[in-house]
Amino acid sequence: MPKFCPNCGIEISDKVKFCPECGTDIGSFNLKSHDTLISEEGKIEEKIETKKIKKETTLTDLFAYGVIIGFVIIILILGLVYLAGTAGNTKSSQPQYSTQPQNTGVTNPIVLVPTESQTDRNIRIANVIVANYHETHTYSLTDLYVCGDMASDVWDMLKTQGINAKLNVGRVDQDISDIKDANHVWVLAEVAPNSYLALEATGGYSVQKTDNPRYYYGWSFYNPKQLKNYLQLNKQRNDAIDKYNAALADYNNFAAQYNNANFLTKISWSSQLNDKKLIVNQRIQDLNQINQQISALLSSL
Repeated sequence: MPKFCPNCGIEISDKVKFCPECGTDIGSFNLKSHDTLISEEGKIEEKIETKKIKKETTLTDLFAYGVIIGFVIIILILGLVYLAGTAGNTKSSQPQYSTQPQNTGVTNPIVLVPTESQTDRNIRIANVIVANYHETHTYSLTDLYVCGDMASDVWDMLKTQGINAKLNVGRVDQDISDIKDANHVWVLAEVAPNSYLALEATGGYSVQKTDNPRYYYGWSFYNPKQLKNYLQLNKQRNDAIDKYNAALADYNNFAAQYNNANFLTKISWSSQLNDKKLIVNQRIQDLNQINQQISALLSSL
């Protein structure tokens, strides 16, 4: 069998001690035959291939496992998204807030009673609305503007139920002939054509004419905007009255000092006295102008 140099690999005689090509000491190596080398190389290559196949198999398995795990994760994510969407739809189908008070124990005004007349229905609904409103609102300040806001809210609720109404300004504790003396606002619900039921928004009840006829007199506004315009003008008038009273008091005080002063002092103060009088006259003009605007508004009702 031919022998080969273990260093350079050329075929050599089995009798030589040194390789004729590279000079390697042949005696120090255990020479193997060509078939043996080929056989060993085959085994080595076989081991390498086996390891390679195992490695590829492991990578393939890992990839497959990764795909399966990823698929499972995607399914879980889609399931969570679906559940979240379902929960969101369920929540969105419910009202986020309710304009009707909860657990009031009062009959729902929308419920129809087949045996009642239209007038009775309107009376029932009006009473339910004002009672429900009172359960969720507090009349914390006795003030024309606060009760005006509350009455406007009840007016809106009545209109939502198809009941016409108007807002009345006046007094319920005494008779008055001038709106300047008014201190309260309430609602008159039209429960039948030209027939009204007084609703006290600050108390949550209705008032019959026989119980207190003052609820059925006063100055009527047919929507909250008209009432708001009047209340704004009324506030301006009150401010104008305060300014007029302050200017008049200042003028009177200075006039008293002027009248008690000597001749020379009066001469030096005369211009100041005239200025204060002009301010009083200006305040009177401002007040008259606002009163004219209020009269025009009331005439248009």
